[in-house]
Amino acid sequence: MRDCTRLTSDTDIYNDFAGYGVQEVIENQLLHYSQAKTLEERWMAVTGLTYFLSCCEIGPWYMQDDGERTAATASMIGLTVLHALSMMAKAKELKPNNHKFKDIALVIANVLELVKAWEVFEHSGLDGHDVEADSEEEDEESKVYPWPEIVFSYAHHYGVVNDVEAVPFLNTAEYTALFANAEASVWPEKKMKQADGLHWKYRTRFAAFKKRYGKNAKGEIGGKKYDITSWPSYERAELCYDKKDPIPPKIRRGLAKGRKIWME
Repeated sequence: MRDCTRLTSDTDIYNDFAGYGVQEVIENQLLHYSQAKTLEERWMAVTGLTYFLSCCEIGPWYMQDDGERTAATASMIGLTVLHALSMMAKAKELKPNNHKFKDIALVIANVLELVKAWEVFEHSGLDGHDVEADSEEEDEESKVYPWPEIVFSYAHHYGVVNDVEAVPFLNTAEYTALFANAEASVWPEKKMKQADGLHWKYRTRFAAFKKRYGKNAKGEIGGKKYDITSWPSYERAELCYDKKDPIPPKIRRGLAKGRKIWME
């Protein structure tokens, strides 16, 4: 994972550069998930994505000038998490005390932390068309379902809610109230199974996301355009106020050998 807010503080780069860097990292993880061949690879991608969003400074992403893309990406993150939980449930791996996938509760806890910390996740959701199958209600497709609510419903229906509530950083009065509210909005089992059976129309939604926000006609997303460690030294120097590359020669030599920079 990359910390997209570092190495740019002393450079003459436009305000939303770091925000688009975060967007790029998120898209790379979404792409990684979509290309995964096994359940283990899918879960690894979701784990990495939720840890990145919880542990790194994503404020610049939240404040970037393309608010529509940020909101659409937040929904896509939610859809990816739901699809991963759906696939885990199908494989009968979404269960308490899972010795193979030991961080299920922590991943769900990270999602709840995101909801509390960032408004864009709280208000992003899935429309009825992506959730319901052949609904008899005429206005079903106009409904919006908040995906964090559905994540908690997964935890409830598959018996991992106690594991989630036991995660240390959720042991606060604020989260106790959040859990109480979530309990009141848990989806009925029939509705969960219906949406689960559709696998949240993940592939259709992800294809539409790439088509809408991809760089070209192929719908390519992600990449490393905003990874300044991959730039030639002279390009970084040109953007610095002192016209010096902010990455020392020793570290540049390490980067050339495929090593990574560790930020403290």
